[in-house]
Order: sequence, then C-alpha cells, then structure tokens
Amino acid sequence: MNNTYYIGWDVGAWHCDKNTKSKDCICVLSGLNPTGCSKRLCVRMQFKESKIIDFLNNILGEKKFDGNDIIYMAIDAVLCWPQKFVNLLMNGSIDGDDGEIWKTEKAIYNPLLYRKTERIVGEKHKPLSVVQGQIGSQSTKAIFFLKKYGFKMDTNEPGVWKCGNITAIETYPALLTADHKHNDIIDAALCAQLARDFAVDLKLDKPKNKKQMRYPMEQEEIESAKQEGWIWIRKSSLE
Repeated sequence: MNNTYYIGWDVGAWHCDKNTKSKDCICVLSGLNPTGCSKRLCVRMQFKESKIIDFLNNILGEKKFDGNDIIYMAIDAVLCWPQKFVNLLMNGSIDGDDGEIWKTEKAIYNPLLYRKTERIVGEKHKPLSVVQGQIGSQSTKAIFFLKKYGFKMDTNEPGVWKCGNITAIETYPALLTADHKHNDIIDAALCAQLARDFAVDLKLDKPKNKKQMRYPMEQEEIESAKQEGWIWIRKSSLE
C-alpha cells in the first residue's frame, strides 16, 4: 500500500548554515496528523544525492520515503521569474512595453519586477519581488531542486510541477501568519498544510472556482501560469 505524505519546505539561502535565524525547514505530514515532524538545517550537501527520494531521506536523516510513496510538496520560494525580466535578460527584449513600464507608479504593476500571480496576491498582500527583494538565493536553490530531479510543469495544470509520484507547488505562507509569529518552522508547517489542502482539492468533484485553492481561471492567468508559474494559496486568504 502506498503512503501519502505532505511536505512543506521553507527554503533558506544557499549558505544558510551560517545564519542562525533563518534556515531551510522541512515539515512532513501524513494522513490527518496536524503536527508531523520537522527538520531545520541547511539543504545544500543533500544535493549530492542523484535520486529525489534519497535527497529527502538524507534531509530527514532516516529512510522515511520510498519510490512508491505519493508526495505533495508546497515550497515557499519563487519557482519562476517574471517573463518580461527573463526576456530582457536573455535577449534584450522589452516587448514594446517600455512605455507602460516607465509610467508604472507602483512596483507591483511593473512586469519586469512582479509576475501576474504576484499581482493577484498583491491585491491585498504585497509579496516580495524575486528581482528586487532579497530572495534570489532561495529561488535559485528551489529552481535548482526542480531541474536536478527532473520536475516538469504539468501540461494540464499550469503552475504544478510533477516528478513521478511527487507533485510540487509554489506557495506563500506569509499570508497565513498575520495572527502569530513568523519564522521558518511555522512557515514550513503552513506549507505542509497547504500541500494537503491542494491534494484534497484535486480529489474534489467540483469546478475549480468552487474549490478552496485559488486556481488560474481566466485565459490570461492560465497563459501567465504556463510561463511564470503560480502561487497556490487558499482563496479565503485573499478575502
């Protein structure tokens, strides 16, 4: 019988072993367990593992997972960068929108700095920008993780990453920490809960607009999610 696990990963910087206040934190839930187990460390040396199951087991320091387990991961790190920034960096393209950009008074509406999904979240909560915020190290580590272990974006569900039995999503637990202290341990636990919420949503026989997670719905959102990824969060957090 396959086991199902929900993993939350609050991603630390590449060299967060030198930072006592903020490190990588992994929280693992199984079934309806409300607390699970957590591990706080610097995830860097674990990338020596060639298989993702060995990578995860190395982090926990035990052989908890095997290749038959079904795993949902919610990652607190930017998994895609703004498409217009990528175009600018790679080929110098400004897509003819330089006029719009220099007229933009608020940074959240600057497509070089923020993604469409961040503007949706930013209607009430302003997320950090991977371009101008101090989260580039965390983002590159998370993207490296996806690439090293062969994750591919799901063609049927943009913003969802798949690698065999493992599903990964990007999330933003800061939306859920308004009423209590904000740190990497709490955020990892919140990510694990969101991974479970996402998994529950997948099993619901309901239209996406009736589910608890905020899906890309309009065609513009869907196309953006294909290029820039998607922040998965409960709709109630945006109300």
